Amino acid sequence: MKTKISVVLILLAVCTVLLSFISTAPNEELPINAPIPQADYKMKDVSGKMLSLGEVKSNKGLLVVFSCNTCPYVKLSESRIKEYSDFCLANGIGCILVNSNEAQRNEDDSFDEMVKYYAAKQLKCAYVVDEKSTLANAFGAGRTPQ
Repeated sequence: MKTKISVVLILLAVCTVLLSFISTAPNEELPINAPIPQADYKMKDVSGKMLSLGEVKSNKGLLVVFSCNTCPYVKLSESRIKEYSDFCLANGIGCILVNSNEAQRNEDDSFDEMVKYYAAKQLKCAYVVDEKSTLANAFGAGRTPQ
């Protein structure tokens, strides 16, 4: 029995190492202060409005956070994400959370669940759904939060 468990653990370790070499981001990650890609791309906000990054950006800048409702790393960062977004809004900086999680679009990351999450976390910035990960791909985002 110990041998079978050891073999399974070794196989899991090998698979983990191999998967770490696969890039989930189709493009190179966008550097800070780069021009906004897809600035006019409209996405549905939890308010029901269609918003683009160009509309959310202020003359002081824009914070874009790729997030979702379900990622364990997002859950660990929720208070920090709220703190940053509140800071931005209080200081005239545009802020938007972008949910590009297509894998769970019909489940816990559905639009209806985003609306509930937004209210439960008492968020104030825009929270939009990036239906086909168009914006995430343009930014080179491959994980959440990013």
